[in-house]
Amino acid sequence: MIKYGYEVIQCLKLDKDFVNKINYNKYANGGTVAIQVLNTKSIDKDALILLDNMSKKFNINIKISIIGPYYDESINNDILKEKYFRNTIYETKEIYKIITQFEEIEKMIDPNWSKFDIIVFLADTLVRNIMYDPEYYLMWKNNRAIPMHEGLQDKADYHDRTLRGMLSRKTVCVGFATIFKELANRNGIDCKMVNGKFYTEQGEFLGGHAWNLVRIDGKIYPLDLSRKSSKYRDGDFSNTDDISCDIDIFKKTHKPDNPRDNDNLSRIDVNIVEHAKNKTLIRKRFAQPTFSYFNEGISITQLGSYRGLYKYLYTTMRSDGSYEMPEIFFSESNLFKEYNDGVFEKGNDYDSFKKSFFKVLFSEENINDSKEKGTKYIGACELPNNGGYAKEPSEIIKSESAIKRFKLSNIKSQRRDDGSIVTLVQFKNADNNYNYQYFVYVLSPGKNVIEYKIYSDTDYFSMNSYDFANSIFNDKNLDDAVTKGGMIR
Repeated sequence: MIKYGYEVIQCLKLDKDFVNKINYNKYANGGTVAIQVLNTKSIDKDALILLDNMSKKFNINIKISIIGPYYDESINNDILKEKYFRNTIYETKEIYKIITQFEEIEKMIDPNWSKFDIIVFLADTLVRNIMYDPEYYLMWKNNRAIPMHEGLQDKADYHDRTLRGMLSRKTVCVGFATIFKELANRNGIDCKMVNGKFYTEQGEFLGGHAWNLVRIDGKIYPLDLSRKSSKYRDGDFSNTDDISCDIDIFKKTHKPDNPRDNDNLSRIDVNIVEHAKNKTLIRKRFAQPTFSYFNEGISITQLGSYRGLYKYLYTTMRSDGSYEMPEIFFSESNLFKEYNDGVFEKGNDYDSFKKSFFKVLFSEENINDSKEKGTKYIGACELPNNGGYAKEPSEIIKSESAIKRFKLSNIKSQRRDDGSIVTLVQFKNADNNYNYQYFVYVLSPGKNVIEYKIYSDTDYFSMNSYDFANSIFNDKNLDDAVTKGGMIR
């Protein structure tokens, strides 16, 4: 079957057996082939390597077509049919990398989790690691044309409305919905993508939009990841209403192209969402391109919030790119929100905030001042009464109650034998049956930080640092603790 210049070969499972049965001589010396599958779950990565070798051997341009949410029978416009078809086309090496990214996420899924647990975990993981593309947003906001990429595909089509958001770490609403559908389907969840229009609650039209519907136990639940992403970037880490959606409000703001997609919707119980968060977010991965700021050898990674303040992992970098021992600090200043406002032109003060945040709030003088007070609390760089931002550490005002609340002596770090660094933060009298609650941070090569929320009756600060880093909090024990609800021996 020839389609838009491609010889399309459809298959149910792209494995080595299928690859070896292809008649490559038929397409040799300049042929263009698209091997079409329903989703990435039906692809064997080893088959992709073999296909890549065959394409070189026979001089064939071999692509992979992932149908995903794009079905011809649901599209009436011929131009859209071609546009959507091209959105399904990937290089073999691209799909290999995308599947590898999916597998990294799926390693963190416990086989005992419910489907609700999985969708909460996937939604949180995606919005934490992929941002709404500011370039696309600003061009849309200012009514500027998106740069063309090739043929009928503009830049947003090629990158932001496909699975490529897993690689670029940027996407738009359609990309979020496409990626979430793919991951949900890969993990046994009935999920579809819905296209439509988005409105304010007052009825003001905002533009085209896309979201997901998942079916669990006969009920249909809506999820809007791009809205969740926006709130996450504003520093709202505990938000649940984009998973547990108020159905009446959802129907006012989301108008699907097919009105039937708004029929019989149900709301996921917020208690189910909260329970799933507590169970599935024991381990979180924070990726550098979105969450860390590197400047003059300083690395600051925002790690969500705790006890009403924002939590930061701070370290300096050596000349060889490795890290010094990190520290944890707490502040009222919200880097996520200011960064979000800055890149999306929602505010005019980001440059002033950035200078104050990195040069004053995290200055050596202010950090030492906090240490002298015996606290990991460093205050806020915002001055009261709209006074702008602190230009000197002496201008920073610190709450006495926060100073007392974050008098944390039990924070220490140790470099493992593999070169990664483990930072352990201990809180006593956690809200559970155990004596201690720990946050464990693993700072690995590649500028990634993994956070584990652990519970135990053991005081690990009585142990030798080398022992806790290499023996107790090694990767295997931490991974085992995830499957046990955060408990570690």
